[in-house]
Amino acid sequence: MKKIFSEKSFLILLILILSYFFIFISPVFAISLLTSPFGGRVITYIPEAPGCAPVTKAVSVATFGTVNIVIGQLEILDFKSKVPKPLSLGLLSINGVPIYRLYEHYNFETPGNYVLGNYFDLCSTPKEILGSIPVIGDILKNVIDTVCSTEAQTCPISTLIYEIGTSKSPVGF
Repeated sequence: MKKIFSEKSFLILLILILSYFFIFISPVFAISLLTSPFGGRVITYIPEAPGCAPVTKAVSVATFGTVNIVIGQLEILDFKSKVPKPLSLGLLSINGVPIYRLYEHYNFETPGNYVLGNYFDLCSTPKEILGSIPVIGDILKNVIDTVCSTEAQTCPISTLIYEIGTSKSPVGF
């Protein structure tokens, strides 16, 4: 079977689709179906995730430099389960504008601070939801499969933060 789109084209399409959802659509019900909660202590923050450079360059080239994205990386010790485990989250900015909601008391970039919020877990998106979208449903499934492949795990694009709040203590929210 012949490939219609390259992997870079899929990633560009995904960024554009996510941008649309982040900017224009914010019904609480739809967001709750597409997001997963997180909460824990900040381990590290990297303003530009090194594994995302191919994606950010591809978007810039494809849009002739009119759209420049940055995907930051926030590593936290996630407290959702009984045994806390590291979780890598992405922070998307388009042309310098953060595409996430920030409810901040303290700086989420500082190791040791506690964070709480929601993120889009693309790899856990039910395929049935995507299949029901007319015309682009199959394309979206292919994009998500590409992003969630083991080759793409160095960039936290599959776990983009939707909203985040911070505190200096685990009970100070």
